[in-house]
Amino acid sequence: MPYTNGKINGIVKVYYKGNRLIWQANTQNSKLISGKCANGKAFTNAHLTRLTNEINQGSSGGDY
Repeated sequence: MPYTNGKINGIVKVYYKGNRLIWQANTQNSKLISGKCANGKAFTNAHLTRLTNEINQGSSGGDY
């Protein structure tokens, strides 16, 4: 994940073990501001909040 001044900033991409993209999101100050699933569907605010919390707790992937 791209870091600046100890905060996650930039594009975050999460992949399956087989190098297949699960999702990608734009981050600013360790908070997800927008993103989409591999199928192109945009994340809702609920998805962004849940993923932000998972990333800050050290786990991510989820069932998106």
